[in-house]
Order: sequence, then C-alpha cells, then structure tokens
Amino acid sequence: MPRVFLILATLTAQASACLWDRDTLAEEAKGRGDLVKIIVGWFDRYPPRYYEMRLERVSKELQENPNDLELLDDAAVACDRLGRPDEAIDWMEKKKTVLNALPSDESPEHHYRYLANLGTFYAHRWISKPESERNADLSDLRTGEKLIAQAIEENPEAHFGREIHQLNAIRWMLWDGDDNKLGIDPVTGIEFGRDSWVSPHYSPLSNSADHQYPDGISGLIKLGAAWQNIDAFHALTGAMEYDELTSLAQLSYQREIELFETGARSIHPVYFVRERVYPDPPQLLQNRKPVDEYYKIARAATTQRNQSWIAYQNELFDKGLHPDTHPDFWANWIEPAFPAIPGPSLFDQFKTLLKNRLGLVASILIVTVAIFVVLFADFIRRRRFKALASQLP
Repeated sequence: MPRVFLILATLTAQASACLWDRDTLAEEAKGRGDLVKIIVGWFDRYPPRYYEMRLERVSKELQENPNDLELLDDAAVACDRLGRPDEAIDWMEKKKTVLNALPSDESPEHHYRYLANLGTFYAHRWISKPESERNADLSDLRTGEKLIAQAIEENPEAHFGREIHQLNAIRWMLWDGDDNKLGIDPVTGIEFGRDSWVSPHYSPLSNSADHQYPDGISGLIKLGAAWQNIDAFHALTGAMEYDELTSLAQLSYQREIELFETGARSIHPVYFVRERVYPDPPQLLQNRKPVDEYYKIARAATTQRNQSWIAYQNELFDKGLHPDTHPDFWANWIEPAFPAIPGPSLFDQFKTLLKNRLGLVASILIVTVAIFVVLFADFIRRRRFKALASQLP
C-alpha cells in the first residue's frame, strides 16, 4: 500500500505542475507598467520648440552667470536634443573650464555629469553622421566610450546604472565582429552577443542592479533618445525573452517590426553584424495574437495622446509660456487613460480550466487504475497463498 500512496503523490505533483502556463501580458506587466509604456512610446518626448525656448532663455542667463554649472548642462542638453552635437560639446568645454577653476572636491556630481554628458554627445555626433562617414571613422564613438567609462568609475549608480548599459551598447558598436573577442566586459559585467548588446548567455539571476537588463535598456530608450533605434529594441526583445518575459518580448518585437518596415536598420559599423539585426519573434510564446492586437491598440492610443500633448504645449508656447518658467504650465493638461493591459479572455480561461481539469481527471484515473492493479495483484497473491495453504496436510 505505501507504493500506492507514492504513486498518488507523484502524479498529483505532476498534475499541479500542469496548472502553470506561459504568463499572460497582464501578469508579466505587474510592476512593469513603465516598461510597457516605453515599448509602445507612451512617454514624454518634447518637441523641438521646447528645447529652442529653453536654450534661448538659458543662453541669456549665462551671459549674466557664465559659471552656473546647471545652466551649462541645460544649454548643452538642449543643443543635443535639437540635433546640434557640436554646440553641445562646446558647452561642455565651457563647463570644463569652470570646473577646472574649482577645488577638485567641491563639485564631484558636476564632474560626473560633465563626463556622462560629453561622452553621450560624442556618441550622438557619431550616430548623426552619414552611414559611410560613420562607419569609416569611429573616433567619436571611441571618445564617448572612454568618457562614459570614466563617468561610471566616478558614480556607478547614477541614473540607476543606466550608463552601464549605454557603455555596453557603445562597446558592442566598437566590436569588430571577431567571435574570439566576445566575453564578459570587466567594467559593465555584461557579455554582448553576435547580434545584440546582450548575450543569450547572460545570467538573469544576478543580484546586481547593473544586470537588470530590460529596465536598463528601456531607460536608454526613454531617457537616451533611442526610441527610433532598432538595435535598442532588438536588445530589449532578447533580454526579456531570456528572462522568460515572453509576452513583453513579443510586444517589443512588434516595435522592432514597426521600425524595420519604416526603413530602420542597425547602425553597427560592421556590415555582417548589421545584417544579423532583424526582427526575430520570441520562440516560447504560444499565443501571440492577444499581444499583437494590444500593441496595435496601444500604439494608436499613444499616437493620439502624443499629438494632443504636443498641441497643448504649442498653444502655450505661442503665448510665451514654458514649463521652466511657469509652474502652472501643465495645470490644464489631462492625461488620457493608458489602454488596459488585457488578461486572458473568458474563453481562454475556460480552455485553461478545462485543460487543467482534464489533466487532473486523467491523473485521478491513472492513480485509480494503479491502485486497482496493486490491489488486484495483492488479491491474487493472497488467494493463491490460501489455496496452497489449504492443500497442506
């Protein structure tokens, strides 16, 4: 009889394991609402006029306060956002002059900002060049890599570790395609892959905050102007698939397709590496349709929201108002509701329940048959034993 209960316990455990399925988009998105919004573009991307007005104001203020480090940062970043990296770099050189005149221990935060901003501006200048010129000259990218590595050394936790992922992306761009040079980067602790910033061999179980790949990469998309960069979304799709966030990976894959169909291609300077970067659907997701349908709904809602958001700003810009100078700038803006992330439909829930119930019923039947076979065998054994005993003198 103990064997019977052992069989029962084993099969019951297997039946319980069958109750688990791939997480739905709603389940995976718990606590990751910002990640879903970033993938579909529901985050603030200010129009050029926002930065033009800021730059005009800050430039005037700097005439009176040329050593104001905050204003120098504002001017530089505004130029970078306006696609004027040369001017952004010039502003940082002015900031460096101010920093050099200060005691070394007086402004460590601003020295870190100087390195991080300047490194980013050099990388953006490299990206902004025509493809042939960009691929032939990597000097700006190398300068950016050096500066960002220095920034990380001074302040590794700044921007929630985002510079770690920025540095890894740049070092992947600098990789010449030689597989023998792949490996764990000693600074970032990340291994990039043959077609992505993130290797499929990385460990998603790392306790280090630097290894929160989906959050780090999505931070670059939201804060680092990588919304139109297919390399960024390709890395994000892979990172989430490796973390078994397959529904979110499918959502990011849809963004990859959208970019690819509008002509976006990898900016890696090595041709055969660029050719490897194309939308590749997650392999473990069985039911893609609900995710794909949600992506279309969310993207349409995002486009409408962003158009209204920019129109709201332009109306106030025409009146000379700006968020920097008017605290009530956003007083009349009403943020639309973000499209609800779908859970499983009633039909899907019924199918899952039916599947689970059928699995449970099948397990019970197997256990019942096993018990019957054991009891019947025991009955035959006892009967034979009694027959033999009755024949003894």
